[in-house]
Amino acid sequence: CADISNVLKPFPIARRWALRVTDEVFHQGDVERTLGMPVTPTCDRRTQSRVDIQRGFIKAVGPFFDSIATLYPGLRPDVDRMHRTSKKWESYSDAKLEESRLQDFDQLHPMTQKREQDSFP
Repeated sequence: CADISNVLKPFPIARRWALRVTDEVFHQGDVERTLGMPVTPTCDRRTQSRVDIQRGFIKAVGPFFDSIATLYPGLRPDVDRMHRTSKKWESYSDAKLEESRLQDFDQLHPMTQKREQDSFP
């Protein structure tokens, strides 16, 4: 995924994209493992944390965005949001991130809940 702007988005959006990106990255690692290839370290779901990947990515691109905001002050609110998002990631775990995926699914697919309720007496 070449879009590094995810870290500038509001946290609920950044969180959803973090799940999608790490799903893709971990799938790559799974394919590498299946083919007997060395698994790219970041792509290894056995050793990597989704949340740690996000923390590390913000740490890596944060200085870049801080510099850009100096040149383009209109970006400062987005960069400030990135710093707030970074703090939110500090309170997250992979388990909490996965739980949020289920909550998002329930919010996006309310009919699933309705059907489940209808099927139980």
